[in-house]
Amino acid sequence: QQALAIVREVGYRAMEGTTLNNIGAVYGSLGQYPKALEFFQQALAIRREIGDKAEEGTTLNNIGGLLAKQNQPELAIAFFKQSVNVRETIRQDIRVLPREQQESYTKTVADTYRALADLLIAQGRILEAQEVLELLKIQELRDYTRNARAGGQTSGIALNATEEQIIKQYGSLIAFGRQVDECKKTSCSQLSQLNQQLQAVTQQYNQTVQALKKPISDRLAQDRAFLNPETLAGRKAKEIVESQPNTILIYPFV
Repeated sequence: QQALAIVREVGYRAMEGTTLNNIGAVYGSLGQYPKALEFFQQALAIRREIGDKAEEGTTLNNIGGLLAKQNQPELAIAFFKQSVNVRETIRQDIRVLPREQQESYTKTVADTYRALADLLIAQGRILEAQEVLELLKIQELRDYTRNARAGGQTSGIALNATEEQIIKQYGSLIAFGRQVDECKKTSCSQLSQLNQQLQAVTQQYNQTVQALKKPISDRLAQDRAFLNPETLAGRKAKEIVESQPNTILIYPFV
């Protein structure tokens, strides 16, 4: 962690985020998951702070992978989805770049899409998994045809209400954690109050995590073919039909 101390001393925030992310990856490879998550959280906070979308997507992917390794698929899905959505915004922005650069980026992020689809399939959420893979296919089609409009407009993969809450509360956790750390460094008078707020946000986050896990796990225990009725593929299909009268929607069931 000597490199981390150096980049912090010189105030190079982007490199600090990269170093934190790399340290987290090392701890993850060693099976020290809580320690890995701690460093990923710090990296994510910095990358959001400096507006580095590409690296934010990378760290969200790393958190998703870490949670998947810890057998927390529901939680991993939420972070993989957020990673995909960040990367979809980037892919919209790089359409003006040369084809080779677009292809390179697609190959770089493709594993995130496939990892998310695999988790969704394992949970019986087939329509959501197909939606994720279709996003990847659209970009591959654009890369192949050199047509930025091929496949139409894409808007990412939607999160259900609980997943959105998870991501939002996780952001609050990170923000409060950084405030507590800064307060400790300066011995500020609000430390006790900040700690109480952090504990409250942590408790709320943990409750939301349990709320995310229970309904799906209960149904999966009863029926492996279960498709969550709140899947956003269904919502998006409904939006398409409602916005375009006389539309007939045909969706293959695997």
